[in-house]
Amino acid sequence: MLKRLALFYALLASAAVIAADVPAKPVAIKFPDNPAPKPAPQPPAPTEPEVVKLGKQQFYVIAATKPLVLLREGSGKVDLSVRKPPFMLPTSSVVGWQPAKDDPDFVHWDSTYPYLYVLKAAKTGPVRVTVVPAVNDVGTDGKQVPLTAADIVSRDLTVDDGDTPAPKPPTPEPTPEPTPEPGFGTNPFGGQPGLRVMIIFESSTAKSLPAGQYLTIHGAVFREYLDKNCVADGYRMLDPDVKIVDDASALWGTALKRTDRKSLPWLYVGKEGSGYSGPLGSDVEKNIGIINRVAGKKE
Repeated sequence: MLKRLALFYALLASAAVIAADVPAKPVAIKFPDNPAPKPAPQPPAPTEPEVVKLGKQQFYVIAATKPLVLLREGSGKVDLSVRKPPFMLPTSSVVGWQPAKDDPDFVHWDSTYPYLYVLKAAKTGPVRVTVVPAVNDVGTDGKQVPLTAADIVSRDLTVDDGDTPAPKPPTPEPTPEPTPEPGFGTNPFGGQPGLRVMIIFESSTAKSLPAGQYLTIHGAVFREYLDKNCVADGYRMLDPDVKIVDDASALWGTALKRTDRKSLPWLYVGKEGSGYSGPLGSDVEKNIGIINRVAGKKE
């Protein structure tokens, strides 16, 4: 008899040791289920949406077996209240939870989840809700079990409080009109066909001009370029005081009377609808470049 009692107590002690080795039960957290998809012949497996919509007078309930800390961030806002079971809400106002079969008008929570966190829309905008266990489990050694990344869960909500107007999409900035380069514009000779060039300069002070401008007006290189590229009789170098009276030169006389010259020497270039009216360039190469642009030639 004594041997049987000794064996019985030995088995009890062994069972106590085994029970002590069982780890603490982790916290159980239940989020609302996703709204059931519409019936289909072969519905896809339900998946957690990236973003849950929470409208005015709707509630998003997070249920847990242990207390939680809820962190909220984003331009939207949700109000939080903590409840204890038994607790119920109208089915029509609850996101994701299904009612009991015997009471389809209400969703009930019982002691299965003693901690209930109820979120309600307060300000329109996106909100990220992050759930963190408020207390750590205790291991068999009596020490707290550190939290891991798997213990921290987030959900994204699109909140609509029903009162805040939806943000207007940004108005696209109007494309600015291209600013024409100084000098380039319409044909100063009235849109006549063919390339024409005229330089207005003060003949009495021509010798004091910079060398590049002097060679443009009097040099052979620039004249050869004009002879090759302009229409017949298609260029002039004139003093601003010259009087043009014959009808054959009326084209040049019209340009000579223009009042847009701000300095001398001044360069006019025209071909069909394009033109240039601006100060004469500093050398032959720059002036040929201006004329080529009006003529549509690559420099």
